[in-house]
Amino acid sequence: AARFSQRGVDRFAGLRLERGADGIPLLDGCAARFECRTAFQYEGGDHVIFVGEVLRFEHWPREPLVFKRGRFALAVGKASASAGGEVAAPAALGALEQDFLVYLLGRAYFQLYQRVRPELVRRGLADPEYFALSLLGVRDGRTIEELDAMLAYTGARITDRVAQRLADLGLVKFHGGSEGANRLTLTAAGRRTSVELLAVAQAASADGEEALDPSESLVLRQLLTSVIQSTDPGIAAPWQG
Repeated sequence: AARFSQRGVDRFAGLRLERGADGIPLLDGCAARFECRTAFQYEGGDHVIFVGEVLRFEHWPREPLVFKRGRFALAVGKASASAGGEVAAPAALGALEQDFLVYLLGRAYFQLYQRVRPELVRRGLADPEYFALSLLGVRDGRTIEELDAMLAYTGARITDRVAQRLADLGLVKFHGGSEGANRLTLTAAGRRTSVELLAVAQAASADGEEALDPSESLVLRQLLTSVIQSTDPGIAAPWQG
């Protein structure tokens, strides 16, 4: 859309095209395409308005691009209040409403995490050990204290016992000076385990997004990022530092 609003450029350069009626170029990756013939033409100030008779129409399960407040945005369908379209009755006093944000985020997390947990059980890993491996897989050589601080938002603690357990499993080894400053690095087995567990987590994530359109997945990520930023107590994110 931005390219075709410019002047003095080859608007079709590098685009994959199909050909429609009378050889008309058809763009790929659209939400919908209309092939038309000109039925009427009107002067509209600094524009010429064409009215087309639709000869052929195609559509795909993609959300359309919209232009809002001077920039592009993605359109996402608005869910009805209930399956029958009726407004849901208010929850009883003290009851947890099903659209309560904490409930929705918590349930989504635990349901997705249940796809990962059987693999952790099979490998004999507890949650803190898995979290520590994940962080070390992003960047190796962190201290126990660094790992513990980075996971503070989860409530999980990375202690000397957790580090020693990973070392006993042959997944990490210690480097550094005093006990409190010991840095953990992944062994070859630890690196392989981290990658394999990441693949399991990515598969669980893909399953969770299976019913979403790509634009809905993008919007979901943007919204969750906004929630994280607005509620962040100032703790570094796992992928930072």
